[in-house]
Amino acid sequence: MFNWFNASQAKEFANKLADFLIEKMPKVDANKKDKMLKKRGEVIAAALWQVDEYKKQHKLNVYQKAQLGNTLKWRLIEAQFEKEFADEITHLVLTSL
Repeated sequence: MFNWFNASQAKEFANKLADFLIEKMPKVDANKKDKMLKKRGEVIAAALWQVDEYKKQHKLNVYQKAQLGNTLKWRLIEAQFEKEFADEITHLVLTSL
């Protein structure tokens, strides 16, 4: 029963996923908007693939999913991503789980 509240693995995955997004996600550049959007799409697709692989190996309960989402969102916001972008990525990840 106490394991139900153990979200350490979910938080660890969220941190790794955030690190991946922070490292690979191109910054906004108005001069190269089309190329940037394509690259962002590729990075998001790769991140969602990682989520699918994680989901195959880990069965998360509601609390663990919430902790994963919260950790991911705030890591992205702390890394200077727009709040709306962090919300959208978090929503994509949570609906993929």
